[in-house]
Amino acid sequence: MESPKPLALYEIDRELHELESALIEAGGEITEEVDERFNDLLQMRAEKVAGYVAVIRRLETSADAYASEAQRLSSNARAMQNSADRLKQRLLEAMLARGDQEYDTPLGRIRTYEGSSRSVTVLVDPEDLPDRFKRVTVVPDKRALADALKSLDPDAVRLAEFEPPTPFLRIL
Repeated sequence: MESPKPLALYEIDRELHELESALIEAGGEITEEVDERFNDLLQMRAEKVAGYVAVIRRLETSADAYASEAQRLSSNARAMQNSADRLKQRLLEAMLARGDQEYDTPLGRIRTYEGSSRSVTVLVDPEDLPDRFKRVTVVPDKRALADALKSLDPDAVRLAEFEPPTPFLRIL
């Protein structure tokens, strides 16, 4: 006997739904053939879900390994870049101290430059600045709104609402 073609999870669920609908229409009367197909589908679904869990765990394990390796490489890159930046800063300070602007070396030419933009230092308290030099930003205090919604505060209920909870899957 030829084994049945494996079905995708959504196909199993669709077929189960169709069988359940047919059972409801038939007043709950179940034939031996329908019972056998129903049990086969339930077993296929259990195996399919177990397969999903196995693949999910393998992918998560691989993702964790890649993330660890990426973090290790990122740490090494950051350490190397920090070292290069410190040496660059020392060389800049040495050149500025001697008034040097340029050097030719066997590995390349180096030159000091001044940045094209300059930072602004505010000399007064920001409150003392004229309005044309202030930036005002208004953002909702979502924590205060959430607390007020929990206590059914009428103003909060009029102004905001909780979003529906986000579904998620946890493999235990």
